[in-house]
Amino acid sequence: MQSVFGAWRSLASALALGVRGYRVKSDLPDNLYTLKRNLFGGAMKTYRQMMEEFDRKVREELTEGLRRCTPEQRGVFVKLYAKDKENPPSFERVVQSIPHKKLDWAMQQVQNTLDKKKRS
Repeated sequence: MQSVFGAWRSLASALALGVRGYRVKSDLPDNLYTLKRNLFGGAMKTYRQMMEEFDRKVREELTEGLRRCTPEQRGVFVKLYAKDKENPPSFERVVQSIPHKKLDWAMQQVQNTLDKKKRS
């Protein structure tokens, strides 16, 4: 899970710097090309395809991280991110409904929870 967190940060930083629409290896900084190759199986994809696939992988890792949390910790996560506070859905449905902009923060929260659980 840690590698996806690091990859998320690297890709987010590269995209914030305006690295969009590059299609060939020579146009990409080495670290971004390596990141894309490792995450997306080597095929160069359009920006939209890359973000959709990355979003899917991040959500999978987030769900996997939440499975390793206790039921109480998952409950707190659901309370934070569920739109329907009265009748909250399962944590899997909540992960799928998190807006893209909030995924980074959600990933950090889950990673911090898992680190804290590991220390105790």
